[in-house]
Amino acid sequence: MDAEALEALRRSMDLTLDLEGRWLHEGQHFDNQRVSDLFSRGIDLHEETGEPIVRIGHQWAYFTAQDTPFIVRRLIFEADALKADLNSFEVVTLSPEALSVGEDGVIYADLGGRRARLSRHAHSQLTDRVEDTEAGPVVRLERASLLIQT
Repeated sequence: MDAEALEALRRSMDLTLDLEGRWLHEGQHFDNQRVSDLFSRGIDLHEETGEPIVRIGHQWAYFTAQDTPFIVRRLIFEADALKADLNSFEVVTLSPEALSVGEDGVIYADLGGRRARLSRHAHSQLTDRVEDTEAGPVVRLERASLLIQT
């Protein structure tokens, strides 16, 4: 298959990742959780265009993300660090400046060149940990704090 035909095939898959991190093909949610997890583990960004792609073995295809391809499923609070458990099954330590509030009031995490949307569950985990300060809202940890950029 020539490169042009392969590119067209990769773009024709009609894969979507919704706001909650659920996969759809041709508008229908995946029924099988193992298949959904396999696709989530394969989430990546195209190295040249930055578009979301999903890798399965040596094959890959483009997909549409309703917001960001990366979603923080839950937050892990440690004494001096905040970690994000992503829908791609990665666990990433967040920098002190990583959190920001989007125009829609959703909190996002900067993953060093990648952006992740906090899930409803991750948002709810912040409820008792956010304090308003003169510098702005801060997530308090035992021995550190993270400023939420507004």
